[in-house]
Amino acid sequence: MNVVYKEENASLIQSLKKNRSPENIHETVVKFYDRISNRIVADNQLNIACERGCCYCCYLRVEVRAHEVFTIARFIHEKRSEQEMEILTNKLRSTVNAIGGLTREEHFARNIECSLLLDGECSVYSVRPSLCHKHHSMDADRCRRSFQNPSDVSIPPVGHPLIIQSTRAAILGFSDALDKVGLDSTLYELNASLLAALDHPEYGKKWRKGKKAFPRSAEAKPRLVEGSLRSSSILR
Repeated sequence: MNVVYKEENASLIQSLKKNRSPENIHETVVKFYDRISNRIVADNQLNIACERGCCYCCYLRVEVRAHEVFTIARFIHEKRSEQEMEILTNKLRSTVNAIGGLTREEHFARNIECSLLLDGECSVYSVRPSLCHKHHSMDADRCRRSFQNPSDVSIPPVGHPLIIQSTRAAILGFSDALDKVGLDSTLYELNASLLAALDHPEYGKKWRKGKKAFPRSAEAKPRLVEGSLRSSSILR
């Protein structure tokens, strides 16, 4: 996994020398994930169970980095009308209020719908968080059982070990690359950080200056103990 770490670290640093925009960072990371996972799937002849219309994982907690949030915020502004924006921000606010008093463990143990889910599909699929992009399942039935029993942490992860290990190594390399170039590598909760970005467009300027993009209330809470579908497969 050390090779993957070094490759991702070097890849992102090189890309940032040319373009430090949130969109470029997100695209660079996602392409790297795709190269890793596609190679593993092909080499091991894996059958990924994910299909369009399956949205069990869209009820899991998602954590993001600032550039992902700004990429999604821009996409939303370009694609949605004022009325649709108001509906989304109200949904985000409601979700943020619902999870505000929960610990990270409590959030994972509940099916809280992603605010970006629309008619059973991701409304920002082309720019979805890299965590969602790399998430995959080898067993749709296990996903269903976890959805039906969200507090059951005994259900094992659904991802393939090689893909999980490789993308985690890539994440470490990517995070360290952000630190090296002076950009915020903090993990934030998706709903809270996206709402903050939409309410405060000036946060993007803070991020470009190397400052923390969002308030502490939007930051991810301490890491969970790994080992279950609802934690291991989605953590980073």
